[in-house]
Amino acid sequence: MKRQLRAASDKLREKYRFFSFLMPASLCLEARRSKLAAIRGFSAIEVLIVIAVSSLIMLALSNIFVTYYDSYAYQNAYINTSVSATTFLNDMNDLSLQASEIVSSHAFAGVTYTTGSTTVVFEIPSVNSSGEILANTSDYAVLFSSTTKLYRIMDADASSARLDGTKQFTDVLQNLTLTYNNPTPSSASNIVVNVLTQSTAKGKTATTHLMQTVYLRNKE
Repeated sequence: MKRQLRAASDKLREKYRFFSFLMPASLCLEARRSKLAAIRGFSAIEVLIVIAVSSLIMLALSNIFVTYYDSYAYQNAYINTSVSATTFLNDMNDLSLQASEIVSSHAFAGVTYTTGSTTVVFEIPSVNSSGEILANTSDYAVLFSSTTKLYRIMDADASSARLDGTKQFTDVLQNLTLTYNNPTPSSASNIVVNVLTQSTAKGKTATTHLMQTVYLRNKE
């Protein structure tokens, strides 16, 4: 009986030793598999999905950039046409209010400009640095168009506080029309100014059309 109990005990001990030996090995194998799964990287399908999503994002961003750039270019073109036309009209209005009359023609630096449908020559009383009118002296200003450009040239008397010079208002002029209330320049007291500027950017055309009547205060 004792021999049988001892034999059974030995069998259990051997069985225990067998499992105690296998358990750590199985645990190590599982740990290795987990580690390999963690560091194996992306599969080909996963890489393709990432590339596809990235491409869609880049396409969307490029479309946004192109749309913004086109809009920015058009806004700049519109501002250019609007500001230049408005600045020209303001200058025309200021000079007409100061002018004593419109003259038929005047020579500026050896070039004679004649009042007409695209040109106006003003005779303006000269002023000193305090803004006081100088007796018997005059300055002359001409505003005119040349192809797509609008200019003003000032020919000031030597004693005048005004300065000689040329100013360009725009290079996107489409049309300038000056209409006088009297066909004789020296008798005219107002001018209807019709100015059209136009610029194209990214296939879009920006247009500014302004019309204003300017008055010679000293002729009223």
